Amino acid sequence: MADFLITYDLKSGSPDAHKPFLTAAEKEGLLYVWKGADYVNRLPNTTLWGLFESKEAANKAFDRALAAAGRTVGYTVTLEKRATSEMGSSAVNSDKRKAPDPRWTGKAAFETSRRHQVNDPYFK
Repeated sequence: MADFLITYDLKSGSPDAHKPFLTAAEKEGLLYVWKGADYVNRLPNTTLWGLFESKEAANKAFDRALAAAGRTVGYTVTLEKRATSEMGSSAVNSDKRKAPDPRWTGKAAFETSRRHQVNDPYFK
């Protein structure tokens, strides 16, 4: 498994699909909160990361989340742009960062990130 970073743009629609997309993406293992060595960080808008076997697997998870968001909002959500890359040795600097809260700290970075994204009001 490797860390993959996906940046994207969705075409605007009514109702807005971004929040339903983020909810669906989290269920597919794509998060907007990333735990680095010392901090939990909110990634830039329209940026997600996850642990996948391949770039293709990451894109398939993204596509499933996009389809689920479309079912929620009642129209086909159009993906305008997407860039998917393996993270390697990444550095993240964010205006939304803090030390991991013990209430939401898991055994691995992904679990900690997911718990903070779902439970921590600071990252909503």
